[in-house]
Amino acid sequence: MSIYRGFITAALLMALAVSASAVTILVPENTVIPVTLDKTLSSATNRVGDTFVAHHVGINGAGFPDGTKFTGRVQSVTRASGTTAGQIGVGFVSAKLPNGRYVPIDGRLTSLDQKSVETDPATGRLVGTTAARKANLKFIAYGAGGGLILGELTGKNTALYTILGAAAGYFYGQKQAKPAIGRDVQVSAGTTFGILLGQDVALADSTPTAVAGVTAFVPSSGSGLAGDLPPAVYERK
Repeated sequence: MSIYRGFITAALLMALAVSASAVTILVPENTVIPVTLDKTLSSATNRVGDTFVAHHVGINGAGFPDGTKFTGRVQSVTRASGTTAGQIGVGFVSAKLPNGRYVPIDGRLTSLDQKSVETDPATGRLVGTTAARKANLKFIAYGAGGGLILGELTGKNTALYTILGAAAGYFYGQKQAKPAIGRDVQVSAGTTFGILLGQDVALADSTPTAVAGVTAFVPSSGSGLAGDLPPAVYERK
């Protein structure tokens, strides 16, 4: 019996030591994570519900390590027509950390220009501006040469935008831009943009924990439960 008690005591002490050493990193709501698209998206071929991946490279991940892969989901697709430019609306549902663990997130598309992001002087992380938090941005076809706008269309068919790619320098400073009526939008692999977090994300020793509005829990190591499963297991309430 004494041997058994000694074993239980040792196990409890080890558990307490592990718990004490765990570090929780809170990535606040409205943080912006710069990412690069891994695979091309197109309003001509993609459908609502399609998933895709964008990865973060660099040090300004606000707690998400270099190499974190974010899973996005196509939320809306508008095919090009005689009166409409091709458009794709997306959201982001999870992050895969370099150690293979998945963390549920609530993220949306944003620009990385000075109108959309600013640097928090206390932490150095990127934060969405008031305008960025209110915007509902989409990828929209622009111009005849394969241009790409990150913006939204108003009732007058005018885009409030950031132009991505090679055309951005030429059109820098314009107040308005007209979408490419009749042309589908193609977002090429390698395109860089931001993910704006709609809720706080807790990274507890690289282990996913519950985030408001998202169903998740902390599994035991090697259990094969939530933290080890792909992003499909995380469903918003």
